Amino acid sequence: LLAKAKAPDGRPGFVFSLTPEGGVHDPLRDTYGHAFVLLALATVYSLDRDAQVRAEIDALLSFLDSQLRSPHGGFQEGLPPSMPRRQNPQMHLFEAMIACFDATHDLSFQNRAGDFFALFLANLYDKQTRVLGEYFEEDWSRIPPVSVEPGHLAEWVWLLKGFERITGCPTGRPRGELLASALRYRDATGCLIDEGDAEGNIRRHSRRLWPQSELAKAWIAQAESGEAGAADEARAALVLLERHYLSHPVAGGWYDQFDREGRSLVATIPASSFYHVLCAVTEAEQVLA
Repeated sequence: LLAKAKAPDGRPGFVFSLTPEGGVHDPLRDTYGHAFVLLALATVYSLDRDAQVRAEIDALLSFLDSQLRSPHGGFQEGLPPSMPRRQNPQMHLFEAMIACFDATHDLSFQNRAGDFFALFLANLYDKQTRVLGEYFEEDWSRIPPVSVEPGHLAEWVWLLKGFERITGCPTGRPRGELLASALRYRDATGCLIDEGDAEGNIRRHSRRLWPQSELAKAWIAQAESGEAGAADEARAALVLLERHYLSHPVAGGWYDQFDREGRSLVATIPASSFYHVLCAVTEAEQVLA
């Protein structure tokens, strides 16, 4: 990653994608992508505190601050900037800042995570409808009709628990509200669907794998907080994940998405889902075992 994707064209930051041969496929500096590079660097740094890796973390933060920070709060979509703005890159940067604090115990990462928590409360989360919007104007005003991805509601539950753990800032109320909202968007199988609206209606009846793993993580976070019955709900969510998605003819493989009739919509096994599966299993092992 550092050898091939970091500034191969002489410009700072990491390119979005590479060719199979290691050349530049897409030179976009994608904020969502940089969040995961930062998460990776934090994970590697936590292993052996390598000073070079810490320098890479600081260089990436400097790039984000100087090139991608938005005057309206949070960070642009990428370089070049694009619209609409999405909550998703901000969510994963929040995750990366929590991971950086865990790896370094540098208090500046508490402050950086706090900036994203403030953005969540002020702009991303609607306290009236108790849902998280996906798409926004430049100034974080919502783009109607509001799109809601219940998997992201669940993912924020887990992340807010992580923020509470590193700062002591209570997040129980928004966690409870987000989880209750997420649970409105389930089909007859008990799985979360892909997209709904702010009123709790289903917009897309398809259901991907990753929201189910995030629902399990949300319940695990609530179990860690001592919420009655949450551990049983987490185990039930993991059973659904196993039954519908992980019972695949390829050992260790998974189905990625089903339609409302339960037919598989994706013939391949997308690697992006592996992050979600592994994270859910890791959390379950730490909290439920």
